[in-house]
Amino acid sequence: MRPGWGTLINALLIGACVDLALAVVPAAPSVPLAVGYLAAAIVLIGLGTGLYLGARLGSGPRDSLMVALARRPRWTMSSARVAVELGALGAGLLLGGPPGAGTVLYALAIGPVTRWGIDVFAAREAAAPCH
Repeated sequence: MRPGWGTLINALLIGACVDLALAVVPAAPSVPLAVGYLAAAIVLIGLGTGLYLGARLGSGPRDSLMVALARRPRWTMSSARVAVELGALGAGLLLGGPPGAGTVLYALAIGPVTRWGIDVFAAREAAAPCH
């Protein structure tokens, strides 16, 4: 996938959006609510990825690697995204980052959810009337 507006927006706004969310969304007061936050985040990221990839607006670095791997034999979009995220997790651990259950869950879940997000917007595009 070629770089596009989505690539630029991804590079410039992801950090600012995370900072804004951290400032606006209160910390989860309980483990069940924290799990709900994590589940909602995984779903929203999967849908967001499906939206901008489906619109062919370009892709961020992880998405580009995911798409490139998925074009190879024996790789699906899901397995490619899981591999990319597990690689990022491994790099974080090597750099001394703390492993967390949520991080591991995200790395394992985001591939199938991203595939679902792509399918959601591909189905909408196919169902849209031609002009």
